[in-house]
Amino acid sequence: MKFHIVYGSMVSGSIQYNQSELSFDTIENEERLFTIILEDLYLGLDIGVDCKTVCAISGLSSPRLWKPSKIELPYAKDGRLTVNVPEFVQGCGYSYSGDWHICYDRDTKMVLVSKSTYETDYGDNCQYVKFLKNAISVLRGTELIALYIEGVNIY
Repeated sequence: MKFHIVYGSMVSGSIQYNQSELSFDTIENEERLFTIILEDLYLGLDIGVDCKTVCAISGLSSPRLWKPSKIELPYAKDGRLTVNVPEFVQGCGYSYSGDWHICYDRDTKMVLVSKSTYETDYGDNCQYVKFLKNAISVLRGTELIALYIEGVNIY
């Protein structure tokens, strides 16, 4: 599975956290065909009707499992996060491997979903794109390594 960035207009959706359901979902987005689940998390990237554009983030995620952290939002240009999935079945979920974890900054209300190596191994060779109104993805080559989500209020 390879991810790509297409700079320009972004998808119109906005991610929200529903504290009573302990879940993320995206509003104002298009129809979803299938989901790419971040390995051990119950969090997924939903793919739109064009069969390649990430149009939403959704899934269960309890704040009790989030690591408190200081998170700074990186600069990112607007665009689309796309993925190449050669064969898919509508309505199914596909696993994207990696040692994923979630950090939360209570002061900035920001969530960082990342591979465990991201905090020590990011840098100039990463690309950033704001692909939803309040989400930024980070790629290293064609590998997704992190997602930033703004405006997550859990308290």
